[in-house]
Amino acid sequence: SPDGKELYAYEVDKTSWRVYAIPVDGGKIRVVTPGEGTVGGVSFSRSGSMAFIGEACDTPPDIYVTDPRRFEPRKLTTVNAGYATYPMGKTEVITWRSKDGSTIEGLLTYPAGYTPGRKYPLILNIHGGPASVFTQSYTAASGMYPLQAFAGAGYAILRANPRGSSGYGMVFRHANINDWGEGDFEDQMAGVDKVIAMGIAHPDSLCVTGWSYGGYMTATVVTKTRRFKAAVMGAGISDLASFTGTADIPGFIPDYF
Repeated sequence: SPDGKELYAYEVDKTSWRVYAIPVDGGKIRVVTPGEGTVGGVSFSRSGSMAFIGEACDTPPDIYVTDPRRFEPRKLTTVNAGYATYPMGKTEVITWRSKDGSTIEGLLTYPAGYTPGRKYPLILNIHGGPASVFTQSYTAASGMYPLQAFAGAGYAILRANPRGSSGYGMVFRHANINDWGEGDFEDQMAGVDKVIAMGIAHPDSLCVTGWSYGGYMTATVVTKTRRFKAAVMGAGISDLASFTGTADIPGFIPDYF
């Protein structure tokens, strides 16, 4: 900060990336960017003003400025104003209990034009990492999977943050060490059960996909259950033993096992 009393840090908090102010005297850490959505591209002026890219699941990214001592963001751009004219499925944060009682959180995107009471096919989308995390970023932005294209085609999409994800504390982050395809599998399946229980997903129309670790989990899922009618493994690891020592991240598997 301009007065030298705080250090600014950028870290994920559950489904939101946030800016924090850390007092150099060891005092209580302050959340600079509270609320829904997520922020990125953060920079500061010499006088102390903060600029950032702000977005939410249903709000496209634009540039905002604020005084970091009082979060009152002022929008500077309307770069993506045209996106509001397209039909989109809404997205909400949901929580559920896993098999062992752990609380798991995720993002559920509804089909565009969702009709309450109607059951839809569901795509379980598993993130990579496994220390990645699904956040409240704009769901119509470019990415590994075209979420709103799926929603427009009549699918619901569940993006869970199972054990091992960032943003939920150290214990949760370490909870999948020596435990891939077990506890994390149960977290994902409980999430699917949650969406079925909500009356949104049809239990006979389930799909699963994921990239990298999400691809590994996709391959694992189809060895443990037959409930999914389609599975697409993206850039996944199908053999942990042969992956060890042959990949460009040689310490990756030994770190977890």
